[in-house]
Amino acid sequence: MIRKRVLPIVLLLFLLLTPAVRAADSVKAYLFPVAFVINHQTKPLQPGYSTFEYNNRLYIPVRFVSEGLGARVRYDATSRKVVIEDSHVFDARYVNPGDRIAGMEVAEVDLTRFESESLGSVRFRGSALVKGSYLYSRNDPLSGEMLRFYVDEDASDRLPVMSHDNRDPGFVFENPADAVRLLGIPEDADTATGRAAVVIDDYVIRYDYKEVHNTARLVEAYVQAK
Repeated sequence: MIRKRVLPIVLLLFLLLTPAVRAADSVKAYLFPVAFVINHQTKPLQPGYSTFEYNNRLYIPVRFVSEGLGARVRYDATSRKVVIEDSHVFDARYVNPGDRIAGMEVAEVDLTRFESESLGSVRFRGSALVKGSYLYSRNDPLSGEMLRFYVDEDASDRLPVMSHDNRDPGFVFENPADAVRLLGIPEDADTATGRAAVVIDDYVIRYDYKEVHNTARLVEAYVQAK
């Protein structure tokens, strides 16, 4: 009878740490290729990552697994700490292109530090499904045609948010003509309100001391019947 070996899993972050490790601190490990299934989806191991066995334990890359679960990983070289965060709330001082927050990938960061806050924008790629209410105005006093979406509190964790941003969760559709059509707003309406679940992409956090709206592109809309 063939006996299967069960290896306890230990997460290991592969990082470039300081000076060369002395021979006394080295270990002999063996590459141990495995398949990863994260939340019922098979994830191929990305180039540059490896799994290996040491002392009857399986070591896997914590960054690969954590980001597959929607968390973020960073290494603090000063304190020599590995920091893992799974919240949709992020510290703008440490955000970088390629990070994943609330399932979205950071595409571009344009922030300036001012006192205790970061001002500017963070652009994301990737879709999100959120529910809430919309408010349409054909002649907004400040912006002309405007279609705002206010995210319900229980759905707000589906969008990234900077830790110092205390605004109510919401955004303006950057494609208002498409959004009006997808939400079923009459072409001759001057104003309209309603509730819907929407799929968005190209979400952008725009934070400044002046009135600045977050934006997103509407992809799909599921309107709640009145």
